[in-house]
Amino acid sequence: MAIANTVTLNTNFNVDPYYDDFDESKNYHRILYRPGLAVQGRELTQMQTILQNQIDRFGEHVFKEGAILTGVEPSIEIVNFVKLRDSDSSNVLVTANNFVGTQITGATSNTVAIVIDSDTGSEAATPDLKTLYVNYINTGVANSSGNTVFTANEIITANTGGFTANVATGSSATGLTHRVSISEGVVFAKDHFIRVPAQSIILGKYNTYSSYKIGLNIE
Repeated sequence: MAIANTVTLNTNFNVDPYYDDFDESKNYHRILYRPGLAVQGRELTQMQTILQNQIDRFGEHVFKEGAILTGVEPSIEIVNFVKLRDSDSSNVLVTANNFVGTQITGATSNTVAIVIDSDTGSEAATPDLKTLYVNYINTGVANSSGNTVFTANEIITANTGGFTANVATGSSATGLTHRVSISEGVVFAKDHFIRVPAQSIILGKYNTYSSYKIGLNIE
């Protein structure tokens, strides 16, 4: 199958049930439909490919592969991590992701925080524990650096869903790391103008100082 672009999807549509055998070397630019005659699925698929081929030719002339058209603006912030025990005080297995988007309160410190992200883990894989990433919004017990944090071993409770968890033991149960986010936008990649949803990633689970290259993986 002849194609014009240099970076393309590697999906083969010329198979059952699509049978998209478009070949640009035949120089067809339209598929016309006649009233009273049945339309084949293959023709509809080819029509999409013809139009996409034209869009790709224009796109490659104007934009480089991976060019950002709108949005996809990066931002980096320092966030607080909170390591969790595997189970809560009732010996119920904790699912860290259940806390994302909730407001949590510490039973001992009275600290209040918003959970913005989470990660999985296990006490069997210490120090890679279940972890919440939070922004503190209310005062509680201050650590040696003056930061307001949850205290080791205390119970934290979400304001919705009734979820509880126990903060891990030790002085390293809480700390700082970095989070990179990008806004919603559009990029030109693999023939298409692709919508990119807003998303974020934690840079190093418990690392205050990290060095990474950040990019988008088109799937």
